[in-house]
Amino acid sequence: MLGLPFFVAALVGASASHPPACAPALFAGVRTHTGGDAWERAKELVADGDGYAEGLPGRTHFAVDLASGARATTDDLGIAKQRIVTSPAVTWKQDITQGVHRLDAPDALAKARSEAYIARNGWFQPTTDPASFTCLSDAVEDGRPLRVVRVVPRGGRPVTVWVDPVAHVVVRTEQQAPTQLEAVHYGAYRSVQGLLLPHEIIETNGLPEETAVRSIRTYRVLPSRAAADFVRPAASTNQRILNGAAFTQVPADDSSGSPVVDAYVDGHGPLPFILDTGGHAILTADAAKELGLTAKGGGVSGGAGEGTITQQFARVRNLRIGDAEITDFPMFVIPYDKSFSNRGPGKTPLAGILGLEVFERFAVTVDYVRHTLRLESPQRYVPPSASVAVPLVFQDDMPLTY
Repeated sequence: MLGLPFFVAALVGASASHPPACAPALFAGVRTHTGGDAWERAKELVADGDGYAEGLPGRTHFAVDLASGARATTDDLGIAKQRIVTSPAVTWKQDITQGVHRLDAPDALAKARSEAYIARNGWFQPTTDPASFTCLSDAVEDGRPLRVVRVVPRGGRPVTVWVDPVAHVVVRTEQQAPTQLEAVHYGAYRSVQGLLLPHEIIETNGLPEETAVRSIRTYRVLPSRAAADFVRPAASTNQRILNGAAFTQVPADDSSGSPVVDAYVDGHGPLPFILDTGGHAILTADAAKELGLTAKGGGVSGGAGEGTITQQFARVRNLRIGDAEITDFPMFVIPYDKSFSNRGPGKTPLAGILGLEVFERFAVTVDYVRHTLRLESPQRYVPPSASVAVPLVFQDDMPLTY
């Protein structure tokens, strides 16, 4: 999720009842230099610009509610478009296939609280919006001295912030996610309607192929909040069960452990796919080539295990499992080696993986006794009377349970 440095500065500068000695003057200087009392009049910020991520150029748009801390970001890379809406209570993600799910794992909720605190400039109300602060050792980077502060908003993630005390701007923030360190770099500050705002924002975990660059062309500073800018993404509408049926059922081969089901891509098939609750809609590079699909981009993919692998995107007209269909969406294209796709003598090689995109849209039942997969509309699904409900939460696209 895109962060803004003046908001981060506001966060680390917030004074608790006894703020560290380094905090008040440092962040009072940031506030004065980036707008002073103009922050009190600003209620919402809206930005538009150019973006580059996953090896693809595109556009970026975001809005920030300065009162509640709600934020909405849309990144459109042409073949892949994503929208994330964060409030102090929850984050909603509309992924590149139009599927929607909450990000509500413990760390995702902590991240949402920190980002909301940052966005609403919590340091303006230190007694009602408290945080804890630690002044770390000063640093020198590229010849310039930097002050470093660590802040933990109530219920939020720790945020480490690097501030240039001469220019009075934030140059970097870092947050520790469960599997990586998330850094945001800020630069090219320019004045807009009385506020000094960053026009170059770079998000990275240290890998070039997982770095997003945003170049902001225009900001608007609004005197009131537009509620429509922060509406939860609408549920996907690009799925159906053909002929108005309540469900569809197909064979599932679970002889190798994970269920393998046949699907059709753009009318071609049957093609065998692994059904993986922690996976995405993925085509092997060989399958994409055989289907005549053009892959674009150059990001990386990583799962629950160690290591990463290159990935691209290819747009498909439809994916069909039995009579269940998803239309007009991008699938990941990953160059798995033959050890992944080979199913043994006489069996068609795996074409890929099906995961989140199916589970977001259908009630899924895998019957290991009858070796079947059943997909039905969630609105029509009635669980068996003896069922046990197990709560699921999401850390980004990964479902977790306890």
